[in-house]
Amino acid sequence: MRPTALVLDWGGVLTPPFRACLTGWARREAVDLDGFLAVLASHLGAAATVPAERNPFQAVECGQLPVAEFELALAGLLPADRPVAADGLLGRMFADFTLVEPMVEVVRRARAAGVPTALLSNSWGQPYPEAVLAELFDATVFSCAAGVRKPDPAAYLLAARLLGTEPAQCLFVDDIRSNVAGAEAVGMTGLWHRDPAETIPAIADRLGLPGEPPR
Repeated sequence: MRPTALVLDWGGVLTPPFRACLTGWARREAVDLDGFLAVLASHLGAAATVPAERNPFQAVECGQLPVAEFELALAGLLPADRPVAADGLLGRMFADFTLVEPMVEVVRRARAAGVPTALLSNSWGQPYPEAVLAELFDATVFSCAAGVRKPDPAAYLLAARLLGTEPAQCLFVDDIRSNVAGAEAVGMTGLWHRDPAETIPAIADRLGLPGEPPR
């Protein structure tokens, strides 16, 4: 069955990869980026070693930890050459997250073709561009507000429900393979994003989108 709805992740899918977006911030705040990514790996993902009860990343993503408290915890975990100010940390960290315009354009094409679209993001409470969200998505699910994070089945089911569709009708796109597997486990068609040059035609083909409009 061809999918009739589109659900996407934000960071690393509609933006450049996480590491690339954080490079400037890490330089400005004297943070060891490799060390920070190692901290993330120990807290998030299939190989996480920090248990949930002591894990501020999972807590904020599930809405169990206020943003200000998470920023304080995060500042204390950063491997940096000097202290990093906790106040406003997320705003500074995500300041360089730009959009990948070809990926944005394929979402526009989908929505223009009548395909319902949703954003499903594991969020730390960082700011998102409201105008872009309104343009691209019929529904948005931020884990910190919804109280559930990928790859919990409830996250995918919520996105489908908000679109008024069944999971089997949804094409789900994410740059983290375990999140794609979680979507497939509830019946969605999964697409692991690695390169826009591969992902964009795959989205168009699986949704049966008309050709790119002339410019």
